[in-house]
Amino acid sequence: MDARFEAFEARIENRLQELLHEFKRSRSEKYDYGQDTRYPRKEFPVWEDGDPTGWISRVEKFFHLHRTPEESMVEIASTQLKGDAIQWYDLYETCHGVPSWGQFKREFLIRFRLSEYKNINGQLAKICQASTVQEYQSRFKHLSNQT
Repeated sequence: MDARFEAFEARIENRLQELLHEFKRSRSEKYDYGQDTRYPRKEFPVWEDGDPTGWISRVEKFFHLHRTPEESMVEIASTQLKGDAIQWYDLYETCHGVPSWGQFKREFLIRFRLSEYKNINGQLAKICQASTVQEYQSRFKHLSNQT
C-alpha cells in the first residue's frame, strides 16, 4: 500500500512541476516585466517646460498602462524631470520628504501651471465664440479640463 501511495504522490509532484513550468513559460511569452505585450511599449513622458496638466495626464496614463504601484509613482516621475522642475523637486523632497502621488501632482501643478491657467474659472466665465464652433468647443474643453 505504501508503494502505491508513494508512486501516486510522485506522479502528483511531477504533474505540479510540469504545470508550474508551463505557467512560467506562458507568462514569460505573454508578459515583459509584468506588462501585457498586447499594448505597445511606451516611453515615459519626459517633463519639458510647457503644459503640466497634460504631462500629469500622460504620466498617469503610462502608470495605468504599466500597472505601476502608487508608492512608486513619484520616484519614477521625478527621474524624468528636467531643468527647473528637478531643482524644484529636489528642494521639495529635502524640505518635506517624498510626497504621495496626490501631493506631488498638487504641488507640481501649483508650481508649474502657466499664469494664463491660474484663473481658469474666470476665463471660463468670460469665454465667447470669436471663431468657429469647433475652436470655441476646443477652447472650452481645454479650460474645463484644467479645473
